[in-house]
Amino acid sequence: MSHIETDKPLILVADDEEQARQFFGEWLAEAGYAVALASDGDEALAAMNERLSAVVILDLKMPPGTWGGMETLKILRQKYADIPVVIVSNKAEIRRAIDCVRLGAFDFVDKAEAGNELPIVVGNALRLRNLEVRTASLEAQNLLYRQEEERRYGLGQIIGGSDAMQRIYRIIERVAPTDAAVLITGETGTGKELVAGALHYLGLKKDGPFIKVNCAALPETLLEAELFGHEKGAFTGATERRMGRFELAHNGTIFLDEIGDMSLTTQAKVLRILQEKEFERVGGNRPVRVEVRVVSATNRDLGALIEQGLFREDLYYRLNDFVIELPPLRERRDDIPLLVQAFLEEFADKYTGRRVTPGVTKALMRYDWPGNVRELKKVLMNASIMATSETIRFEDLPPVVLKPGDK
Repeated sequence: MSHIETDKPLILVADDEEQARQFFGEWLAEAGYAVALASDGDEALAAMNERLSAVVILDLKMPPGTWGGMETLKILRQKYADIPVVIVSNKAEIRRAIDCVRLGAFDFVDKAEAGNELPIVVGNALRLRNLEVRTASLEAQNLLYRQEEERRYGLGQIIGGSDAMQRIYRIIERVAPTDAAVLITGETGTGKELVAGALHYLGLKKDGPFIKVNCAALPETLLEAELFGHEKGAFTGATERRMGRFELAHNGTIFLDEIGDMSLTTQAKVLRILQEKEFERVGGNRPVRVEVRVVSATNRDLGALIEQGLFREDLYYRLNDFVIELPPLRERRDDIPLLVQAFLEEFADKYTGRRVTPGVTKALMRYDWPGNVRELKKVLMNASIMATSETIRFEDLPPVVLKPGDK
């Protein structure tokens, strides 16, 4: 048995014929690999215990000894299932070689053609293994991302003990495990995205993607390409085909935020998806079928927009199988102390302020919060940064929140 210490991929060659072993090693070394040689199954397994090889080349006809070719393959597959094993044999052993592939060998090579084929097969095995490693890494990252998203959009993240919020919780729990299209209404900053996320992660399509689109953030032409994707050459700069958000949301949920800002042209295309579950990419003429749940949100009065001819009535009724109306913060002031506590806990590891005085709490509950929960969070973050001690005082708050006499 011999080893070569190098950063190159290490290939273990196990063959009882010394001449074949040397030839295989030379061919692989010329192809740029480091090579370890073993004369039987015992040496091969000892080599793997000492240092894992990237690929194992295994002679099928090695004499049984302690471990013959077939026996060694079985042990390698049990102990090192992710290491590709390439079987070398002659054509007379083709049936046994096929049996080896069924047992998990990556491929087999005819000894007579090994000089040409072995480096190619080893290269293919390494590429497949690297792809599997990257895939496993991406899957692990995706799992962590999904766990973080589930935590972020869990029902517990929608904070409130008021009667109004308890009603919202009950609605979410009832509506989430259905396929109903949901329209979420409410002023800016009331938590519409959190509700949409909870509907997804408590829903039937929770194992699918949750795709978010802000319909107010892009002009009409860009929004269409964002929603429906585009074909190569569809417009200047479209150098390749690109999947849109609806396609990415297949078997999951798409959240259309600020749906009231969508143009009539784009509304017609969204309506078609809801009716027929298909669309064409920009610049394409082949239908793409999707299965998605649509959750939408707006801070605008869609009824008024319909009367003004700015929103399609047929789309409106398709979007609102169920409507969830979120109350503004000024209508649930009793939730403010809970929100303050939650936000300060979130900021505790980053900023100074970790609690508020009773007077500050009263001031926060008295203010009307036109920006709702989002504004409250921003005010508390700024106050936590400005605080010179762990206690946030009046002087740490912006003047707009305070009234004469607050001190």
